[in-house]
Amino acid sequence: MNDVIFYDFDFNLLYILPPFALDTGYISANATAEFCGDGSFELVFADDGLKSVIEGKKDEIFVKWGKFEGFLTGFKWEEDKSTLFGMSLSGLLHRAVFPPTTALQTNNRTAEYIVRDMISQNCTWLNLGDEAGFTAKVEFQSDKYQSADVFVSDCLKLDNGGFEIYADFTNKKFMFRCLKRTENELIISENLLNAYNFTTTYTNKELAFGGWYEEEYTNGDGEAAKRWKYISTAEKAGIRKIDTVLSSNTKAEAEKELKRLNSQYDIEAETKDLIFGTSYKLGDIVRLQSGDVTVKKVISSVDIWQEETYGEMPKFNDLEE
Repeated sequence: MNDVIFYDFDFNLLYILPPFALDTGYISANATAEFCGDGSFELVFADDGLKSVIEGKKDEIFVKWGKFEGFLTGFKWEEDKSTLFGMSLSGLLHRAVFPPTTALQTNNRTAEYIVRDMISQNCTWLNLGDEAGFTAKVEFQSDKYQSADVFVSDCLKLDNGGFEIYADFTNKKFMFRCLKRTENELIISENLLNAYNFTTTYTNKELAFGGWYEEEYTNGDGEAAKRWKYISTAEKAGIRKIDTVLSSNTKAEAEKELKRLNSQYDIEAETKDLIFGTSYKLGDIVRLQSGDVTVKKVISSVDIWQEETYGEMPKFNDLEE
């Protein structure tokens, strides 16, 4: 069982919270790390000393709990318990905003080049780590100001990439790097006794194949005007044609928005004798075995918890090309 270690954004040690014992420490810890997302963190504890530290530095605290690194976004004090809320360090990108990009910045570039270039220009507090080595050129532009985490995730998803922000404790810096999918020979299976409690979830609630957006343009008189336009990603007809209204006002933004409206097919499993960060990592392509069927899946996120016992539950997604 790992201690939860608290730092301020200048890497000064603030507090060390041990697992619960003798009426003090943390009662439960739950974290989610994502291959291409903000992640989350929740900690239930009993320790008045830590409450005082949190109240004094509430907007500039990050934590390390085993392999998980995150930062605090809120707290809730109740008579019988105290709870902290947060995201993984990757969620720090939500604090930044990227300006519109030009074709000169993004044309004939890799997704990794585009996001690293935008971070170096707009996030002076964030340092670039080693390159992952993306090679495919992508077409990606943003015609409006956009939250940095949305920009980065949308761009990297064009090449099935991910990202992470991590703490360099030696040099006291926050680092950014892109992540690529990696082949892992690991087989995860009930038959091999390294996984159990498989859960499969499918939803098409947000699925759409086409959408209408209100385009802004300049008419023949040189005046600003608007018109409705339609785009689609698949040829569908009748009841199988699923359309929606998009919030975008340019074709490039509408295409990105529509690509996010997919069905979700996820498989989760609790693991046994497998360790996140050692046996597997985010973005790993592993073999998932159910009965006599073995399929390749990619690990898109992992839930980690410590309550009465320690547990991990990776989430597996299809390998989209």
